[in-house]
Amino acid sequence: MARKIVGAALVLVVLCVSGEAEAYLCSKKLDIVIAADVSGSMNDNQFRQLQTFLSTLVDNIKISKTNGARVIVFAFDDQINSLTSSFSDRVTRVRSEIKRQINSLQFTAGATVINTAIEEAKNLLSSANRDNAQKVVVFVTDGVNFGGTDSLVLPAQELRNVSTFNARVIGLGIGEAGSVNVLGLRVLTGRNDRDLILTFETSSGGKCCEDDDDDDGDDRKRRRRDDDEDECDDRRRRRRRRDDDDDDDDDDGGCSSGVSNELKKVINLICHG
Repeated sequence: MARKIVGAALVLVVLCVSGEAEAYLCSKKLDIVIAADVSGSMNDNQFRQLQTFLSTLVDNIKISKTNGARVIVFAFDDQINSLTSSFSDRVTRVRSEIKRQINSLQFTAGATVINTAIEEAKNLLSSANRDNAQKVVVFVTDGVNFGGTDSLVLPAQELRNVSTFNARVIGLGIGEAGSVNVLGLRVLTGRNDRDLILTFETSSGGKCCEDDDDDDGDDRKRRRRDDDEDECDDRRRRRRRRDDDDDDDDDDGGCSSGVSNELKKVINLICHG
């Protein structure tokens, strides 16, 4: 029994140090813009669910200014709410700062003007100049545009056009049941296989630095495992502080609290198209 406990503890420590306890679902070099609809077509509960969903999404993507993703998240209705205006800003390449962007989103409940979000995405992508980095724009919206769907056609085409921004566009539907304009999402994406209506299904997975429970119900083993997980948490916090001070590669290990099938689908769309 003692040998098993020590062995489990060593595995936990190794996983914490290496940061490989849970592989990223996406490790590609991407410049990602997420435009989150905060118009009156949603409700407060959906808004909170969206913030949680985006935070978990970021946990499962490799973040790095050199060989991973940079991320900008902004909110829109008939106005734009954003903490940054350029991919050169540090808040795009440090996980804790990206989460601060998400937490700063405000539910303002204005009119849904998707044209405004498209223009903001174009402005942000103009600063995305990393070699070989795929540009990705994710619209999270009910797809019901204040100016009508037809007004989105040309701006969305320019966003996707190889000679302009060459962005991979993803449409995620959110809103009251039956209210999502799927046609609007597909006008944005230019395809019929890059949209998904979010239900915010719950995940059943564990977190990194967590081992499987045995069936023997040994309280001492459980206490020992809890102590080791505390050490894992401490190591992650120290790594996060180190990475936040390091502008060369700002990935902090990205331990997540579990991944739903819905989230896997979204990350697959973002990462692979």
